[in-house]
Amino acid sequence: KSNGLSTATRLKLGVKLEELIGRPIQPNDAFVLTRLAGTALTVGELIQICPLPENELWQVVERHLASGILIRA
Repeated sequence: KSNGLSTATRLKLGVKLEELIGRPIQPNDAFVLTRLAGTALTVGELIQICPLPENELWQVVERHLASGILIRA
């Protein structure tokens, strides 16, 4: 990807899960974020386990990296 992301990029939550409680988060976003709550995963691993189309997963990852909710592990 042009922003330096690849399927090998490891991600993790950049905030405590408790900080997300009460925030308006779309269901697809919540699915991705909860997968990263316990452990860091690569984008490739997320692609394998998430029931989202790959392009949507990239959008979720990019959106939450930009907001600081996700960080590179």
